[in-house]
Amino acid sequence: MGACTYNGQAVVCETQVIVAADLMQEENDCQQLDPMVKQAQEDLDAVGVDQRIGALGADAGYWSEANCAASMTTTFDLWGPTRGCNPPSDE
Repeated sequence: MGACTYNGQAVVCETQVIVAADLMQEENDCQQLDPMVKQAQEDLDAVGVDQRIGALGADAGYWSEANCAASMTTTFDLWGPTRGCNPPSDE
């Protein structure tokens, strides 16, 4: 029997208040971006915060082509590093 892997997720606002958190048995974060954004917005709605999420910063573990494409249809700006991408050369 293999070892269990637990992965904790947290979404915080600009004042570092946790607005969503979850624990799952996933090895990486790639599949967690969309569910965590949805959970954060639902939690904010539940406590009467009318403001929509305007920007989101995520580390490179959340980067995937699918997340990048999905962010193009969202109402917030997604900020974060990408893996394996090199800036164009001036040469």
